[in-house]
Amino acid sequence: MRILRLPISLLLLLVSCANQPKEGLTLRGQLKNESAGTKVYLEEITYSNRTALDTSELDAKGNFLLESKLRNLGLYQLRVGDAKALFFVLDEKPATVTLNADSADLKNYTYKISGSPASEQLRQFIAETKRYGDAFGVAMGEYTTHVNDSTPDSLRKFYEAKLLMADSNFRSYATHYIDTVKNPIISIFAVSNLDFNHDRASFNLVEERLKKDYASLPFAQAYLTMMAAQKQQEAQSSAGGSFGMGSTVPDISLPDPNGNTRSLSNLRGQYVLLDFWASWCGPCRAENPNVVAAYEKYKSKNFTIFSVSLDTNKDKWVNAIKKDQLYWPNHVSELKGWESSVCQVYGVQAIPQNFLLDTEGKVIASNLRGEELENKLAEILQ
Repeated sequence: MRILRLPISLLLLLVSCANQPKEGLTLRGQLKNESAGTKVYLEEITYSNRTALDTSELDAKGNFLLESKLRNLGLYQLRVGDAKALFFVLDEKPATVTLNADSADLKNYTYKISGSPASEQLRQFIAETKRYGDAFGVAMGEYTTHVNDSTPDSLRKFYEAKLLMADSNFRSYATHYIDTVKNPIISIFAVSNLDFNHDRASFNLVEERLKKDYASLPFAQAYLTMMAAQKQQEAQSSAGGSFGMGSTVPDISLPDPNGNTRSLSNLRGQYVLLDFWASWCGPCRAENPNVVAAYEKYKSKNFTIFSVSLDTNKDKWVNAIKKDQLYWPNHVSELKGWESSVCQVYGVQAIPQNFLLDTEGKVIASNLRGEELENKLAEILQ
């Protein structure tokens, strides 16, 4: 699973239109069992950011009204308070969408949207993604419960295999879905849950479709910009550019969860995996057991890890460190998400991403996953 830059959560809305402007959007909904006065926000979402359009609040019966000019066709979000949200797709003007739901429906994606087939199709995809995510969560729970420093390799590999299978099942589903879905907005949403390096064919397929028929769509333009940046970064690396083989990476000095500054340069003399990740990144969390296994196996052989998080929420960052058993000491973050300075300096456009550094801070390899990481470490440390 590849983690999108978009926050993936649920939505619920009831939309009806009366005297709707030609280019306008009217959202009138009811969300039962939510507190009166709860704020609701209408936001336009792109591949890299979101723009607030209107805000309202729930009345005593959970009703709300939101109105806005529909500037672009694309992905929109109805955010409920600070923690809940629902995505919907607007692919025609004016937009008329209808939904009536209970707050409990948000957890299970059991609300039904009418008037926007694309929004209903997206809801179904998110619901299926949740099912695969729950299966992965179970596998991750088993791994963290049963695997520790004293776990035999055979048992460790058993639980790692279950994790990899759960991840593979989702990737198979998502790649097939992308092959068949026609709506460009949904295809971008779907591919954003995959890993750029492992699922490159799906990313390229979406790019080709967008260039052919939807290049003028703002939501698509942001995706195409991301793809161009990824290809430029690959070209630079292949050509021995600033972060190619043998190049020295810039220093990183950022606070850890306790507020203490930790610097990458302080680890000179050790082999270091410089790992970019986030708690909200599904592919990152799927890869973490492999990273943990590598650390446990080679930490006594002059190897360590420097983890840079693109989180924005400290509690979620710290909880993910604990849950995934990332017990090396070097965890840092600006808690600015994609606005983090390291994204600019290192050209990070997608995560997970990593660089394996030698004892002088020079790049040995990059974007190692699973067995690739194990094999490379075995090559240089055994």
